[in-house]
Amino acid sequence: MAYGITGDLQKAKEIFDYGIAADSTYPMFYYLMADDYAEMGDKPHAIAYLKRAYALRANMIPGETLPDPLTDDSFQRFIHDPVFLNAVRQLSK
Repeated sequence: MAYGITGDLQKAKEIFDYGIAADSTYPMFYYLMADDYAEMGDKPHAIAYLKRAYALRANMIPGETLPDPLTDDSFQRFIHDPVFLNAVRQLSK
């Protein structure tokens, strides 16, 4: 997350790729990758990784929850985009 916050999105992506390779069932790696793609302005990849994160949400660490993409700053560029909004609405189903 620190790489993403400081704007080194490529390095953040590398770290999240490593996390996914090490534990492909942990949803936060996918959520954070979605964050990274959203910061890059890549809506299709952001949505795809969000979908994967939510599909795996049963694997969260007890007490941990997935953040809400509608309130996450990384996704604010898409907040009025109907494709993004529809995808997010589908996540909770």
